[in-house]
Amino acid sequence: MQENVTLNITSEVVAAVINNEADKEQRIVDFIMKHQADLQAMIASYWFTRKANVLNVSVSGDGIRFTTAVSGMFVVKYTVSYFFACDDITTNKQETMICTFDVDLGRHAITITGEKEPERVPDEF
Repeated sequence: MQENVTLNITSEVVAAVINNEADKEQRIVDFIMKHQADLQAMIASYWFTRKANVLNVSVSGDGIRFTTAVSGMFVVKYTVSYFFACDDITTNKQETMICTFDVDLGRHAITITGEKEPERVPDEF
């Protein structure tokens, strides 16, 4: 399983990437944080089967790195929260995920992809 989300980016972000501006990393981070709900929904799909909530999603400006002219990676920090109703206990745990991104300059879009999580194949009878 590997989740992703595609978002439409602004012309300013596209121009920063095309012109290789010094603050292009920060512009990407600012854009991602404006669409924090979409990123949180993508990460939450990794935790859905474990009945956990994802909270406090953040991306740091110094945690983003371009690996090519239009793609790169960044680290997302978030809290995973479990609620045990029978005991009325909430447990929180800090997690991180390395995400990759690809900027499609022609479509003015960015695709953010989460980590690949191996899936178990069904057992043979």
